[in-house]
This record gives sequence, structure tokens and C-alpha cells, in this order.
Amino acid sequence: MFKDDINQRVLTAYAQGFQPKDDAFVRAGIRDERGYQRLCDGLVAELSAIAETNQSPQQVVLSGEHMQSRLYEPEQVQRLKRLLTSVFDEITVYIHLRPQVDLARSLASTLVRGGGMVNPKRYLGISESNPYFNYLALVNRWQAEFGAANLRIIPYKRQPSMVAVMKQALGLPDDGFSEVPRQNTELDWRVIAMLNAMKPYRQARQAGPDVPHGLESLPCEQPLSFGMELSQSIEAKMRAGNEALIALRPELEAGDLSSELSELEPEENLSRVNDGAVFAEPMARLFALMQRQIEVERFFRRLAESERAMLNKQPERAHGYFLEALALLNSFDEEARNQPPLLDAQIRVDRLTKFMLDRL
Repeated sequence: MFKDDINQRVLTAYAQGFQPKDDAFVRAGIRDERGYQRLCDGLVAELSAIAETNQSPQQVVLSGEHMQSRLYEPEQVQRLKRLLTSVFDEITVYIHLRPQVDLARSLASTLVRGGGMVNPKRYLGISESNPYFNYLALVNRWQAEFGAANLRIIPYKRQPSMVAVMKQALGLPDDGFSEVPRQNTELDWRVIAMLNAMKPYRQARQAGPDVPHGLESLPCEQPLSFGMELSQSIEAKMRAGNEALIALRPELEAGDLSSELSELEPEENLSRVNDGAVFAEPMARLFALMQRQIEVERFFRRLAESERAMLNKQPERAHGYFLEALALLNSFDEEARNQPPLLDAQIRVDRLTKFMLDRL
């Protein structure tokens, strides 16, 4: 259902129940109960096929951070348990917990990448009433369904890599694994401020998850800082629940859920991310032009690849590249399509179109 579903969103969507306004359902084109049922049936069939692949015992890893951020109700965890126990004999649940202050700070980069704005006021309201940050309630939800013995709580401060955890748990060698590129690295607070300022002026088609080209590659020299006062305030609100969780779970130790606060805490800069900039609108236009040029170059590359495949008598490959080129061409606004490079390319597009139609 979800192409390249590296985050296992389909598992979370299954457990959530039909929620048409959720972004996972929107992206998957699920608009009604029948569509949701097709998703459920497809997931059951896929998991069953995986489980039946080998006759000998095997281990399957299903991972998804959205199981923390979307499954807040006990019945949702129950629904997921019913699915998994219908396919697998034994289930172990791993929960990776990062100090709430550090998690909240990290979410700022994720937020602006998704087209949102970082508003300092949102962090003032962080407390145990927010299920995303209430780790005690999170663990209790999963423990109630899967059993305390089948949970493994991994403290991020002592083990930030879940890949390393799973290698050890499954007895896998250290070599033979390619490095996974980080796609959600921390952004400099000044980059966050730039994105905040540009947001009202960015075109709708640029308001997706991608940061405008160029900003993503800038080094994070000045990370976002909450400052001591806000950080300590968040920790104080979480202290009772965290201490209860540490007492409940033997894997956790005192300090595992506390941020590394000290007198060396960087100067607070969160309050400055909405200062704005007098050049925000032209800056947004500049990035729009840069992004469009990249897309134009990508269009010409796909067009050339299609032509090359055609000359090499590879019609299926030529057709695939041509469809990608057309999708890019159709994404350009009228102003871009009327520029000389794209106007001149129309002859090549028409020739390829005739080639494709002749072979239908």
C-alpha cells in the first residue's frame, strides 16, 4: 500500500483504525472503509507470506516510530497485538526512549521539514498530559498487552543506535550492513528561523517535506537551544512519571531520561526563531527559482535517458523514463514551460510520444 514503506506506516495505520484525515491514509489514497479493509487484508497476507517463507524458525523485525506517536489508545495496541499473534509465535517489543527535552528539541527540525513553523509557545505546554511525551503511559499501554517480560526498554542516552541493539539481539555480525543515510539531521536554529520566515511566501508545491535545496546541506553550527529555564521546567513536569517508570523497568537507571543540562548549556535561541527577516519574500522566491532549475535539469536527464533507451531498443525502459520526464514537465507552472529550454524540448517530447504510441 505504501511505496518504499521504510517506516512501516502501514502497521500503524492498521492499528489506528480508519482515520481518513491522517496523513498516512491521505498519502495511500484510502478514502473509505473498503479502502481501509483492503489495506488490512493486504498487510495480513504480506505478513503471512513472510512467516511462511522458511520452514525453519526465523526472526522478523518490524520497526516504526509512528507506533509511539499515533497509537495512544489501548484498543489500538490491542488491534496490533491480535494481528501479530495471529502470524508469529513469539513477540518482543523494543521501546527506544530519549529524554523528553532532547526529543522536543529534535522535533523542531522535523516540524519545519514538514512545512510547519516552530513556535516557541508550543514547548511551554509540554507536560505529562501530552501522550507523546508521557513515557510511563506509553510503556504501560504496551506492557498491558504484550506482558512485562516481552518488553525491552532501550535508553537512548546509553544506546542511541537501535541498529546496534538489534544486531546484538539477533546475533548478527557487525559487517555486511551498509550505512543508512541520515534523512532528518538537526538543523541550525538560523536555518529554522529562515524557514519560519519564508513559509508564508513559499509556493504550495514547495510546502512538502523537503527543505529548499541548499539549506539542507548547511552545517549545524548553532543547534536550537531551549536554555536552562525552559529545559528544567520540562524536566520538572516529567520527573514524577519518569521516576515511576525507572522504578518499574529494570533496564532503566537514574538519569536515563534526564537531558544533559549544565552551566555550559548553549545560550537560549528558541525565542529568536520568529524574529522574521525583511528579505524573507525575495529569499523564498530565490529558493523557488533554484528548486525549479534543479527540477528542469532532472527533466532533461530523464528525457535523455528515455532517448538513449529508445536507441538501444529498450522500449520498456524508455517508457519508464519518459513517464518520469512527463510528470516533471507537468509539474512546472506556465511561466517555466514558456522559458526557451522547455519550449525547445517540446520537439523531443513529441518525437518520444510518437515513438511510444507506435508501440502500443
